[in-house]
Amino acid sequence: MDRRFFGTALLSMLLVFGLALTGCSSAAVYQMDSGERTAGAEGEASVVQDQNGNQVVTLKVAHLPQPSRLDQAMGTYIVWVQPADAPTAYNMGQIRLANDRTGEITFTTPFRSFQMTVTAEVDGTAMSPSNQVVLRRGIGGR
Repeated sequence: MDRRFFGTALLSMLLVFGLALTGCSSAAVYQMDSGERTAGAEGEASVVQDQNGNQVVTLKVAHLPQPSRLDQAMGTYIVWVQPADAPTAYNMGQIRLANDRTGEITFTTPFRSFQMTVTAEVDGTAMSPSNQVVLRRGIGGR
């Protein structure tokens, strides 16, 4: 067998395999809607399904003010997930802001369809979201 043919065939197979994998694992990307008091805030959520059928969400934020700028008592931002048609919102973790007012968080949820909200909170132990909403977006089909 000609070495050039073998190399070309192998490269073609790898390219097709790589494209197939890319198609299976492509992320759905959602632009977050900013809150009334944080009109300049930006957020982008990337959602992929893992091998167990869970949703892996990576949320990147930019241009958020320090939480204490919204209310002196506030010390952090928390990401909440509220499944479609459910009364409970779940605390998925805190977003720590860098000096340039950007942050990122990755978390996993079993819910396919949910409302994702970022709120300013006193601390990371909040059990329900405050009314200090900075970003919000419905994720998945409803």
